Amino acid sequence: MGVVDANEVGAMTPEADLGPFLTIEAVARRGGVPLGQVAEWTGSDRLVAVPTSDGSALYPAAQWPNGSAVGPHEVGVAEVVKVLREAGCGWLTIAQWFQASDQRFSGMNAWQWLHAGGAMARVVSAARSDAARWAQ
Repeated sequence: MGVVDANEVGAMTPEADLGPFLTIEAVARRGGVPLGQVAEWTGSDRLVAVPTSDGSALYPAAQWPNGSAVGPHEVGVAEVVKVLREAGCGWLTIAQWFQASDQRFSGMNAWQWLHAGGAMARVVSAARSDAARWAQ
């Protein structure tokens, strides 16, 4: 089971916004790295992983748009995750935030923006702006 259709995830909704998902094994296989390396990237918040009820994690495949290479994201992704976590966001919300089309990213989502060479600083700034707005 490498790729999980969003409809199989169950309690995670809205499925259409997030699927498909990759298992840790699929991420390791696609990246050509050991499972421990994927776990390290996940633990340092350089990958976005959504916890499941059985204690495992699923990785939104949208992190690697257009078949881009699987690997860790810039350290700035960890900063975005930190900002959103401090704003009270759970992992599902963080995944949705990264995958939402946004005019601040020229209509792309954050993953597409970054993979197109967009500035990480803009993504961090957008996260800070959203977190501040939500805190009001």
